[in-house]
Order: sequence, then structure tokens, then C-alpha cells
Amino acid sequence: AERRHTLCTIASQGVPQRAWLMGDRISVTICQESLSKLTHFRNRLIKLTNNPLVLPIPRVYADPVGKDISDIPKVLQLIQDDWASGESFNRITAFCLGKEVIKRLTKKQENVLKGTHHNAVDIL
Repeated sequence: AERRHTLCTIASQGVPQRAWLMGDRISVTICQESLSKLTHFRNRLIKLTNNPLVLPIPRVYADPVGKDISDIPKVLQLIQDDWASGESFNRITAFCLGKEVIKRLTKKQENVLKGTHHNAVDIL
């Protein structure tokens, strides 16, 4: 049987609006607020479409654990290729973390970190 979908447009103007679709079987509530007031929030939004860093939703498998286990060699190869490229985010993050660890250990060695116990955990 052919399915027909109804497109419903509601002008919310900041007030929640409700529409019933598919013979009153689905309730849709829409509320929209202006992002112009939320400049700090807007700067932190992540684009979900056409973003190479956001992966698509994976397919559903009958045996998801078996699928994960069978993917291990491929995933390990992807990790190795990522590190070998020299420009991956993982490699850049590791480089920056290494610099911070060296800086922290140097400060500790020079006794700059006063007020901390000599056995205190400062890097996990």
C-alpha cells in the first residue's frame, strides 16, 4: 500500500505548538527560540550534516558482538594508518599532551609545585 506523508508547518513564535499527524496517531510539538541571543552557545554548535568528523548511524546487525569482534583487525589498521599519516587529530592531541606532561614534570622536578605532597597524583 502506498504511504502518504503530510507536511505540516507550524509558526511557533517561541510558544510551543502541537500538531497531530497520521490520523492523530503521532503528536508533534514544536518550540523554537531565537539563537541570536545565545551567541556563546551558537559558537559551540557542531554541524551534523556534511561534517567528516560525524559518522553516520551504523547498520543494525543480528550479532552486534560478533560484528564488533570481526571488525577489530580493520579498526586496528585504521588506527595505525591514522597515526602514520602524521596529521591526525589523535597524533596532534598526543603531541600537545606530551608537551604538557613534560612541562608539569619539569615544574615538579624544580619544586615549583609547592603545596603538593611528594606522592600526590598529578597526572593520570
